[in-house]
Amino acid sequence: MLTEGLTDHEDEIITQHFRVLSTLAAKGVVDFAGRTDAYDEKTFGIVVFHAQSEANALKIMQSDPVLSQGL
Repeated sequence: MLTEGLTDHEDEIITQHFRVLSTLAAKGVVDFAGRTDAYDEKTFGIVVFHAQSEANALKIMQSDPVLSQGL
């Protein structure tokens, strides 16, 4: 994805991902989010957020389009 470019489907998932993160940030749930500078198999992203419980944290993570759609 990062070395060959996004497909239209991947681009839509990323767009949804940013919408979710922006909404959560506006609600004060997400403190910060980003990814590494690398454009290879070592690239990863990180999101730091507040959750009321471990179950709530899992719900937040599983609702992220990047994770729920396997990107």
